[in-house]
Amino acid sequence: MAFYLKKENTASTPYVLIDEAENYMKLEGRSFHENAIGFYKEIADWLDGYLRGDFGSFTFDCAMEYFNSSTAKILYNLLMKLDKCAAAEKITVNWITAEANEIIIECGEDFAEEVHNIKFNILHKDHCVRRLNSHALFCTMCGFIFKTYLNFLVPLHKFYRLAQMPPSPRDRRHSYRGVERIQIIPRK
Repeated sequence: MAFYLKKENTASTPYVLIDEAENYMKLEGRSFHENAIGFYKEIADWLDGYLRGDFGSFTFDCAMEYFNSSTAKILYNLLMKLDKCAAAEKITVNWITAEANEIIIECGEDFAEEVHNIKFNILHKDHCVRRLNSHALFCTMCGFIFKTYLNFLVPLHKFYRLAQMPPSPRDRRHSYRGVERIQIIPRK
């Protein structure tokens, strides 16, 4: 008899669906359970046995909105198991996320770089179908604004100040291979 597991999502655990008859597994939602290893143990144990058997093809849809570092390690281990199995060319992983969720997209890109034998797709879901909650959207926007500030405005501000300021008697300018460095000498 084929293994079937369905767990509804909670505040800290994702929706889980494993249908061995359909060669399909899905994780969806948020995962920041205190005992992530315990929560995913049944899934990992099943996957170990399943990958030793003969299967036509296997699809793993991972549609996580948020996960903590413990879950990231477990997801990495699951992906490595899939990538190292003998029938890895028959496996497809669909990393499904909203276009605005840059953190999850970057995690998917990082995971995609680690796997070499399975097919790994990063898919953007329609914003109308799945809305981000206001907290996730706020965090994403704050992260983007902060990253923009650090990458563009701070260096530009420093460059503008250095270009506009006349040299002070406290400054010593040094040049090394065409790069100018300024050393500030404290006042006595």
